[in-house]
Amino acid sequence: MDRPKATSLKPLRLAIPFIRPYVLRLVIAFIFLTLASISMLAMPVAIRYVIDFGFSNANVNSIPNILSRYLFLPFFLLYLHHSVIT
Repeated sequence: MDRPKATSLKPLRLAIPFIRPYVLRLVIAFIFLTLASISMLAMPVAIRYVIDFGFSNANVNSIPNILSRYLFLPFFLLYLHHSVIT
């Protein structure tokens, strides 16, 4: 394909009428994808806290607290996803 390179994004304006009915869904999808990324990035932090503070006899009761803080978010997002979509 020997097509010249585009110098502007003006041709994308033609897609705006087709995207406009789905703006709310796009915003919701962006929010949930952002929250999912944050929860995925929080998993190594949760595991680090369990390893650093959870494997001693003094902090054995704190493991459920630590894990519930960092593992609750993905399940909550999954619940919200299903409640918004359906």
